[in-house]
Amino acid sequence: MLNLREIEGDSDEQRINIFLDQYNKINQIYREILKTNLLETAIKKLGKKRDISRISPVKTIDFLFWSAGKLINKNKSKSSL
Repeated sequence: MLNLREIEGDSDEQRINIFLDQYNKINQIYREILKTNLLETAIKKLGKKRDISRISPVKTIDFLFWSAGKLINKNKSKSSL
């Protein structure tokens, strides 16, 4: 979904650098989502189903991405049957 790759490398330093690159990419994506209110509709729909008043905007986005990832994986496994 975010086009991230598995963290691999020959050394701890390589793996840390890959991790930091991915973290920075996610951070940039989240800032853009929050700045442009890109997921406003999805967040409102989630708010109607669950009480998200005490959840931070970043955590709410995390929840949406994790849920979307689970649905994508579920659909992939169904289509491979």
